[in-house]
Amino acid sequence: MDYLKIMAIGIIATSLLVYIRQYRGDLAVAISLGTGVIVFLLIRQELAAVVYQLSELAVRAGLNSLYLSTVLKVIGISYLIGFAAQACRDANEKVLGEQIEFAGKVLVLFIAVPVMLAVLDSILELLP
Repeated sequence: MDYLKIMAIGIIATSLLVYIRQYRGDLAVAISLGTGVIVFLLIRQELAAVVYQLSELAVRAGLNSLYLSTVLKVIGISYLIGFAAQACRDANEKVLGEQIEFAGKVLVLFIAVPVMLAVLDSILELLP
């Protein structure tokens, strides 16, 4: 019933944030970040189970581990960067949030280059 805990934490934190943000914006940002960390800690076991199942599926399908690890890194970076950028926006730092998102996109591109090169090599091998 973790989803009920997450739902309750979200509703309580939102109610608290609506009230506190009027008087202490700095404290509201800290509460928002803390709530995000708590929610992440609540889902870490499920997240590990998903990664394990994807790994098992990749092994059964005979996929190169490079592909799965790259996809998992891209997903992880995307979620974490999104969380950080939204935290910046919550703190009224929109430009900083956009810069963090841009940096995340560059990191994803950097991580994905080996996979793109492997796909390109495979395509070139198929051509006469």
